[in-house]
Amino acid sequence: MYDGIIFDVDGTLWDSTEICARGFNRAIERLLGKDYSKTDADQLKKLFGKTTAGIGAGLFPDRTPQEQVDFTLECIREEMVCLKEEPAKPYPGIPEVVRELSKRYPLFIVSNCEQGYIELFMESSGLTSYFTDHLSLGDTGHVKKDNIAEIIRRNHLKNAVYIGDVQGDADSAHGAGIPIVYAAYGFGKIEDAEHIIHSPLELTEIL
Repeated sequence: MYDGIIFDVDGTLWDSTEICARGFNRAIERLLGKDYSKTDADQLKKLFGKTTAGIGAGLFPDRTPQEQVDFTLECIREEMVCLKEEPAKPYPGIPEVVRELSKRYPLFIVSNCEQGYIELFMESSGLTSYFTDHLSLGDTGHVKKDNIAEIIRRNHLKNAVYIGDVQGDADSAHGAGIPIVYAAYGFGKIEDAEHIIHSPLELTEIL
């Protein structure tokens, strides 16, 4: 039915928010002092999937747009340090599903994260060899819809599908002209998904 499967990362392949929050808070305290409002996993679950500018607007609403981006980039640098020290684990079933699906389809990852985050996920999970290609906002400067379209173009896909967990994922997939599978075990809700799964293992049943 499909000739390529494109995955989101956060809320779809893993939940790194507890670890990332520690990195974000290190940076926030260093940049803005101990009294500035910190973040936590629950807030990051609502922000992850947005662009860097979108995350910054949520974390630093009293700062200029440029400061929001600059501070968020520093938070992301600290998050990467934390994730290298203590990698998050894929959702239960994801390693098995990725290995199984890779026998049937080429697999891809597209995320609004900064450069290096997708690579860190693949390396820490031991799944690098199962993915054919990947793109992020940090790689191209383009939003998810455009990066999905680029993955489709450069890998000559005719009938791809995206796996994601928030409405922005669905909007991006549909904007690129492909359907979405809603990972309902993730961070958010999707109102107009073509398919829905409640655990990663269900992917092997519907694809």
